[in-house]
Amino acid sequence: MSSKNITICAENNVDVNLDKLITYLNEKCKSIKFNSLKFTITIDDEVITSPKTSPKSYTNLDKKILEQCKNDFQTLIFTLKRYENNFFWDPYKQYNIISLYNWNSLTKLSMNNGVAYFIAAIVSQDIDIRVRHNETTGCIYDFNWHKPDIDKVMRIGFICPSCLKRIKTKQIEEEKEALLTDLENILNDLSTASKWDKDIIDYWTKKKSSQYFEDIEIKGIERAIELALSCKPEDERPHPKVGAVIIKNNLIVCESYRGEKNPGDHAEYTALIKKSGGIDLRGATLIATLEPCTTRKPDKKPCCQHIVEKGIKKVIIGMLDPNPEIRGKGEIFLQQKEKLIVDRFPYEYASKIVAINKDFIDSQFKKYSTDLMKEGSSKEPPVLTKSMNFESFKEIFEYAKSYNGLRLSHDEAREFSIKWREQFFEKDFNSFKEMFEYAKSYNGMRLSHVEAREFAIKLMEQS
Repeated sequence: MSSKNITICAENNVDVNLDKLITYLNEKCKSIKFNSLKFTITIDDEVITSPKTSPKSYTNLDKKILEQCKNDFQTLIFTLKRYENNFFWDPYKQYNIISLYNWNSLTKLSMNNGVAYFIAAIVSQDIDIRVRHNETTGCIYDFNWHKPDIDKVMRIGFICPSCLKRIKTKQIEEEKEALLTDLENILNDLSTASKWDKDIIDYWTKKKSSQYFEDIEIKGIERAIELALSCKPEDERPHPKVGAVIIKNNLIVCESYRGEKNPGDHAEYTALIKKSGGIDLRGATLIATLEPCTTRKPDKKPCCQHIVEKGIKKVIIGMLDPNPEIRGKGEIFLQQKEKLIVDRFPYEYASKIVAINKDFIDSQFKKYSTDLMKEGSSKEPPVLTKSMNFESFKEIFEYAKSYNGLRLSHDEAREFSIKWREQFFEKDFNSFKEMFEYAKSYNGMRLSHVEAREFAIKLMEQS
């Protein structure tokens, strides 16, 4: 798969360091090749005309620009001149003149951060142009009607779960899947740098040699990796080895590892709740070798919720969860919190925690590869029969999880359990809506909209 070419250029009075931006972007991105032009750029118009009314600002560009960039995937030209429609940019073919007019009145963040944001915004439109948020959420798919919101979207800088789900559901081709990975990498660094009020070039420069992290944070990362080695699995299955460290006032104030107090207890939960001893953790930094969870059984809070409630200021994550059903959700959830900074381990430390968890990662990849191939498997799926005679929901769930070697996921086992329970539970419904509402609230299970709809359809078919 060949790289897509993006040329970035700017008029001389635009305060950006294109050489360094392009160097770091080329290191960060795998599917895009960034270039610059080696001659002075000038836009003759005092006010840029919108291509929707007249493309003359674009067609009047220096012929050298048009010739050199005619085969580009995208060409980005930055200027301080204002658009007649007061937008940030308005594309014409693959050309994008981007106005940083009045930038210092909109945000105190560097124009370098602005360049990174607009690159991400334009790439996001190539991946999926179907939907734009009219409100400002911080998602890269916001329209940004109100220009000062540019400060907020750079600081949050993420793809919201609904947009990510829409893109994934569309089953995008490999080329756009690679673009999506590059987009997420840019946004992760942009939001982290912007939340610190840092120029993204300074952030990249320091991060490259781990200088961005304070000495105590590097010490905490090393300690979290040590703690992960202390984990003992609660049963014969592979489980993640997770260490957690909490830093406040330049000191490690609490630490834990998975299962330290009780089998299966998450490291973050143990550190935040069981071992913090009433310490005020507001403004503290949490270091976790695995991204914190966003879902637990109904009687337990997810670690991400504990993090927010405790007022943690910064979270440094070692690796994402290898389970594709939940991968990235913890990081995205935390990135949405405006006053919470999310970062990743430097490479040399991230590679260590990945190596420690090799058995768990391999088991997850094997498990979900098997799940994807179930349709072609000779094994039959679980059959619902009343003769099974389960006495509790837990019994059904445990049966479903281990059914005939199929290794059902947690969600699949839960769904199977609910279907069995309901198929042999007498209840009359007068309408599909009644079934749906019942399914949504069933026994505290908090089914999603899709799960509830699917469950209601099954019940209707059985009626």
